[in-house]
Amino acid sequence: MSQLKTFRYTIAYAVVASLLAGCSSNDDDASSIASADQVSSNVGPADTVEVALSNFPNALLPIYALSNNEVTAAEVFRRVEFNAAGDANTSYGVEGASSDELLELEARFSENGDLLERVRNESLTELPEAINTAFLARFPDAIIEEIERSTTTDGSVYAILFDSAGEELEANFDQDAQFLFLEDVEERANIPANILAVADAQEITLPDFEFEVVTFANGTIEYAVEFENDDGQSITVAMDVSGNVLRIEHEDSLERLSVSDTVEEALAQYPAGIEAIFSTMFTEVTAAEIFRSTDLTDPSAPTEGFGIEGVSDDEQLEIEAIFSSNVVLQLQARGLIIQTLPDVVNTAFIAQFPGAQIEEIAETMDDDGTSYAVLFTDTTDEELEANYTDAGVFTSLEDVLEEDEIPAVILTAVGNDRVLLPIVEFEQVTAADGTISFVAEYENTTGDSISYAISSDGTVQSIEHETAL
Repeated sequence: MSQLKTFRYTIAYAVVASLLAGCSSNDDDASSIASADQVSSNVGPADTVEVALSNFPNALLPIYALSNNEVTAAEVFRRVEFNAAGDANTSYGVEGASSDELLELEARFSENGDLLERVRNESLTELPEAINTAFLARFPDAIIEEIERSTTTDGSVYAILFDSAGEELEANFDQDAQFLFLEDVEERANIPANILAVADAQEITLPDFEFEVVTFANGTIEYAVEFENDDGQSITVAMDVSGNVLRIEHEDSLERLSVSDTVEEALAQYPAGIEAIFSTMFTEVTAAEIFRSTDLTDPSAPTEGFGIEGVSDDEQLEIEAIFSSNVVLQLQARGLIIQTLPDVVNTAFIAQFPGAQIEEIAETMDDDGTSYAVLFTDTTDEELEANYTDAGVFTSLEDVLEEDEIPAVILTAVGNDRVLLPIVEFEQVTAADGTISFVAEYENTTGDSISYAISSDGTVQSIEHETAL
């Protein structure tokens, strides 16, 4: 069973454990879960992974990236939970992991996009003293192999993978050192016939499977069977002892689902010779980044340009050049950090933004002439960027958006590409005529980034893939 899947069911089982905490541990109570008013065991056959996730709300992916910048999204899932009356409650989730795989973050949302749960999973090297004492008292001969802590707003659960007499088990304790449940992987031959019948009735065709038995502190038992393949798809069915289906979860790898080029793929055909030409033409700077820009204004005939950026040693000068695929220079721009605005531009800026505090000024010279970008904080301490021509004509205002300020159509437009990078920032660009557009940028700490320019109706106008040299 995958590590991410184990974490997720640790939390799900912890919730069940809390509900069962007041129950008696005698056999009659343990078996009462099979009463006739429980969920029908004829749930099935299960959807395929493709069908289950066909309506996955892609807007959740950039929302996840905005709130979980320590990790890169890796998997998406749909969970359907059945109550005692047989009613189904559906939710959707995203999971991600850090590059060293020691941290995993999960966010789960309702069908209408409300956040239901955040889970933070961390690998630990040792247990808190109270939990270690409780664990060894229950399993004195255990050899601990791995410790993971899962944290939600309700508290923490410690999952302890250990060896006992050659058998690998997982014990789970809450933050108060109370034993919650024990997980044990079993062979199919050791699973009750009624559980096997329900699992088989799901008609799941994924080739690999694993049965897990979960025994709660009060003696209640649940069964889970996970079907999976090598492509990152899985279906997990959780049942009570009578075979009543409690949960079904479908999961798929985001890498398999992504429809966007990765930065590596986008730059695989970067034309040879551009770096040498750039270094010869612009000796004041050192080449620092390369990129591919794809213009989608005419979707039937997208055009590509290959660019390179260089920066001076003091980081005050930046030069950018864009070439065609056959290494013909198309555009060049020269950006310089300056200390003061020209009088005509300064006058226009002060009139438009009285009381603003200028933080940085960039002067850019390109084929369209000279322009000025003024980074400033307004009287409410909001950071903005205003752009002007050298004649003092205002051209646009750029504003970084908070999550609740981003239109749903823009979140969906970006989410549809299922980008495999961690951090995303959304910016609103308001032109002088009032026209609004948006820019979304994903990036990681090693210098890879993917940027989208999007019209207000959610149409992607251009995509840029960039990497550091």
